[in-house]
Order: sequence, then structure tokens, then C-alpha cells
Amino acid sequence: MESEKLQPDLSGIFPVLVFSSLNRYQPLVDFFTGQKAFNYETTPQMDGFLNHLVSENPTTMKQVFAVQESVVREINLFAIPEDIVGYQLRSPAEVWNSNGGTVAEKTILMTTLLKKLGFSAEPVLIFQGQGFDQSIGNLSDLEEWAVKTEIPETGTVYLSVKQVNAFDLRLLDLQNVFMILENDNQFKLVYPEPEKTVLALKEVYVIDPELTFSGELSGALTGTANPYLALVRSDEKLKYYLRGGIPSSKLEEINTEELTAGKTSFKCNLNNVSVLKKDSNMFTLALTYFSMGIGSWDIGQLPAQRQTPVEIPSGYRESYNLTLAFPENLKFRSAEQEIRIKNNVGSFLFLVQKKENTLQVRKEIEISKKIIGTEDYPDFKELMDTWSIWQTNNVLFTR
Repeated sequence: MESEKLQPDLSGIFPVLVFSSLNRYQPLVDFFTGQKAFNYETTPQMDGFLNHLVSENPTTMKQVFAVQESVVREINLFAIPEDIVGYQLRSPAEVWNSNGGTVAEKTILMTTLLKKLGFSAEPVLIFQGQGFDQSIGNLSDLEEWAVKTEIPETGTVYLSVKQVNAFDLRLLDLQNVFMILENDNQFKLVYPEPEKTVLALKEVYVIDPELTFSGELSGALTGTANPYLALVRSDEKLKYYLRGGIPSSKLEEINTEELTAGKTSFKCNLNNVSVLKKDSNMFTLALTYFSMGIGSWDIGQLPAQRQTPVEIPSGYRESYNLTLAFPENLKFRSAEQEIRIKNNVGSFLFLVQKKENTLQVRKEIEISKKIIGTEDYPDFKELMDTWSIWQTNNVLFTR
């Protein structure tokens, strides 16, 4: 069966039989932590690198992210499955000197560098949660490695060694189980809890007679849609998560009103920017949307039928509200309309209202089910198809 982004893994669909000679995970933890790599020792060359890094990055937050960026971008990733090498890890010094390592080895290297700088840092084994059972010691469901650390300015973060992750790793796949390797051969299990994902954007613009836009955008992001780890580096990165007719490069400085792991809210302005796309005498306004919304699911076109469930990360709501005042020399040509859908999977609203020279467009979707069985697939398809069609993503004007 082919792998699919929004499908439960096979152990979530079919029964799985696991054989193991261990009745707990502690012997596996002892096996890992007993290796030389887990001594977290550095070399003079590594210490010199860290001294230079600290001099270039005065704050603790910048130091942590600089370590991650160095390990991700400057240490090669060897795509060797851990089971092929018997889950044996080379020491951080050997990984550093060879300028490359497996995911596990890069994880221990990053942990070592952070510990040397005085940060609390621990390697994390990420297991696929569907088949995870504490009463069976088993590495067949080990999917990924990461580093858990504490940053005074932000709190607990989980860092990837494959990429400079923008999103909290705990929210990317809520089926996973995180095993944190603590000191003294101890470990702690963390089961990520679902947070409802909300994407909300409100826009208020005035179009002048020259057809340029001025106004304000404000929005909020929670759950799996919150690119928190990217924004704590630079809140200007938020511009590049906006798509549609508004050119992100023309947005003025982002004013972040709240920036936490749980929620991001912001405002920004647009002044005298050309937004409408002209074709002969027709002008099209593409509605603004977030790139990490439903469009990122890669399900713009769904087949008529499906034999397996669809899974989304958590409860989900996406909403856009546009208010637009336009001049006398611009005529609104799209139809005023109201589309409301409510079914077993969720709800959808598309509302277009015109009053004199003011236009309001509301577009909202809410999905209440995490796993959508084949019996509810037609309802899911109805919501997705209506959300994705051209008519609910654009409005037309003429002069």
C-alpha cells in the first residue's frame, strides 16, 4: 500500500503483531546510554567553535538556534537506517571530525554542543504511537530523533537535526510518543496532546481610484499552523506564509501582538500596493490565505471514492474575513452569494455581500473529526471541493 500524507499508518488500519524478547524499554535505554557517544564529550576544536559561536550570538536563544543551524546545515546527514548499523552510534567527536553522521549521531552531537554551552539538553527518540506498548521493548516503531532543550526566553523546544524546524515537533504528528533520555539512564515518555488548529485572518482595505490597496491585516494561528520556532527567530518570516493576491514583499513591518508556542497573533499594514490582476477589462482579486492551511494538505483534487480513512492532525478551523471599499470607477462583477454546508465531517461557509461600494467576503471551514472513515468520505470531499474551487477563492471587478 502506498504511503500517503493524510492517511493513518498501516498499524492504525490493520492489526500488527510485534515480537520482542524484552518486556520493557529500560534495557534498550541502557543499551543506548551505555555507548561512548552518550558521554557527551567535546574536543578542543569543538570548544573553539562554540566560543566563536557565543561571541557572534549574545543571547541564549540565538546561541541555541545557531547550534541547530550549524548541525543541520554544516554537518552532512548520512541516510543510513539505524538498524543497519545495529543502533551503534559514533562519538560526537567522530561525527564532528568526519563532518557527517546519521540522524541519531547528529542528535547526540547537537545535544553535546548544547550541554557544553550550559543548556539543559536531552536526546529524544520519537516512536510511532499506534503500535507503541510500554510492556514490550521494541525499536521497530522508532521513527525519528530530536533534541529537547530549554530556552529561557521561550521554554521547552524540540529541535530537529534534519531541518531548522519552524513548527513544534510535538504537533506535527500527534500519534507519536516522545522518549526523552534523561540523566542516570532514566527516561521519560511524553504523549503529545492535540490542540485545535485555528487559522484566522481579517483584512480591511480601501481601493483608491488608481486601483491600489491600503489597509490592515490581522490574524491568529494556533496548533499545528503556528510556525512558532520560525517566528521567534524573526517575526518578519510571517509575511512569507501569506499567499494569494497580496504580495508579501509589499507588506509593512509585522507587529506581533502575541508570540508563544500556543498562539501567534499579529497585525501589519499595506499602503498603496497594486493587487488586482488585470486581463483586458477584467480585474481579479485572489483572496489571501495561509500557506500552512488546507492548501498544504495536497488534496486539492480528491477521487470520487476511497478505500482507506483520512486523518488530519487535530481539530481544525480556518477562516478569512475581507472588507473592501472600492471606488466608483470599479464595478463588482462576481455574484453575491451564500454557500453553507454542514455535514458529519464539519461545516463550510462562503458569503459574498455588497452594500453600495463596500464588499464583504467571508470564507470559513471547520473539520470536527480527526479520523474520517470511508463512510464519511463523501462529506469530507464535499467540503474540500467547495473550499478549493476557483469561484470561492477569487472575486471579479471591471472598470
